Amino acid sequence: MREGIPTTRHRTKTGANRNSQSVTVLHVTDRLGGGVATSIESYLRNSPANMQHHLLAIEPDGAAISGMEMQGLKSFHRLPRSMALRPLAIRRVTKLTKADVVHAHSSFAGALVRTSLKQSRSLRLVYTPHCFAFERTDTRLAGLFALVEKVLRRNTTTLAACSRRERDLAISRLGFKEDQVAYIPNVATDRADIANPRDSGSLSENAAPLKILAVGRLAAQKDPQFFLKAVTQITALVGEVDAEWLGSGDAQLRNLLVSANIRVSAWKPHADVLRQLASSHVYFHTAAWEGFPMAVLEAAMVGVPQLVRQIPAFEHVPPSLTIDTGLTELARAWRYGEYDHWKQTNVSAWRSLLSENRASEQSKALRAVWAMES
Repeated sequence: MREGIPTTRHRTKTGANRNSQSVTVLHVTDRLGGGVATSIESYLRNSPANMQHHLLAIEPDGAAISGMEMQGLKSFHRLPRSMALRPLAIRRVTKLTKADVVHAHSSFAGALVRTSLKQSRSLRLVYTPHCFAFERTDTRLAGLFALVEKVLRRNTTTLAACSRRERDLAISRLGFKEDQVAYIPNVATDRADIANPRDSGSLSENAAPLKILAVGRLAAQKDPQFFLKAVTQITALVGEVDAEWLGSGDAQLRNLLVSANIRVSAWKPHADVLRQLASSHVYFHTAAWEGFPMAVLEAAMVGVPQLVRQIPAFEHVPPSLTIDTGLTELARAWRYGEYDHWKQTNVSAWRSLLSENRASEQSKALRAVWAMES
C-alpha cells in the first residue's frame, strides 16, 4: 500500500441511492495497534463489496502498517504526530479520498474527527469508541471526558458501539438517541491454520508448568500489575507457572514483570500472536476498563480457556469465568488432573457467550452504518 493511491468511485447525492453505489470510507485512528488494529482489519475483511477504504493513522512503535493484514485498503496516510497538524491532515485526506464516511476509532480520534469536520448530507461522521475515555480509572478527568462526548454528540452521524453495553452507555449517559446509535459486534479472524496443539492430545496438562499468557500494551488500561497479582495467586495454589506478557509499552511496568520472573515479549505479527495464544494453557485478560476486547474473541476462537477481570465490560460473565472467582477452580483442576474437563467447560461457556460475534452479523451491521440502510 502506498500513501495517496488514487481511487475511483461514484459520489452519491442522497441516502436513497447510496446503497447501490460505491461508498468510500476513511478510517481515522491515533492507536493503530492492539485491538483497534485488529478491529479495523475485521471491518475491512467483512466489508460489503461496494465499499472502498482508506486509513489515516499513526504507525505504532514496532507495528508497521506493512506488517498488518489490512486487505482491501486502497491507501494509507500517516497522521502527523504533531497535535497542531492533525486537524489539517484530517481535512486534507478527507478531501483527497473524496470520503462519504469518516469513521473514527478510539475516543481521542472521535474527538479529533468531530472537531475537525462537520457532518452533512454528503459526509457522515461515524464514531466507534472502542471503550469510552470516561471509563478510565487512572484519571480524575473522567467527568470532563463525558462532558466532551455530550457536546460532540451533536456532530455525530452514528455512534457505532463495539458492544451492547457501549451502545447502552451512549444512550443512558451521553444522551444519544436510539436511532443515532448502532451496534457493530467485534469478531475474531477465522484462521484455519491456527490450531491448539492440546486439541490433538499431544500434550499432557501436567507435562510442563501451567502456561499463562496475557496480551496487550504495557499500560494502565491493560493493567500488568493486576496480571502480576493474579500470577502470584495461582503460583501459590499450583506451584511453578510459566507466565508471559506479550506486548510492549511502559518500561517501568516491563521491569516490574521481569523482576517477578514473568517474561515480556515484543509485539509479533498477528498470526504469531494467535499461535502463541493457542499454545497456552490459559489466557488472563486483566484490563481495568474495556469496550469489548478482541483478545477474548481470539482466545475463544483458538480454543484456549480464559479468565477475565471482573469489570463493568464483563458484567454479564459468570463468576466462574473471572479471575476473581475462577482462579481457585483452575488451580483445583490443574492439581487433580481435571484440566481437560475444566478447559472444555470454560471454552464452551465462552463460545456460548460470544455466539452473536460472527462475521455475518458484523457485515450486516457495517452495511447499515456505512451505506445508510435501515
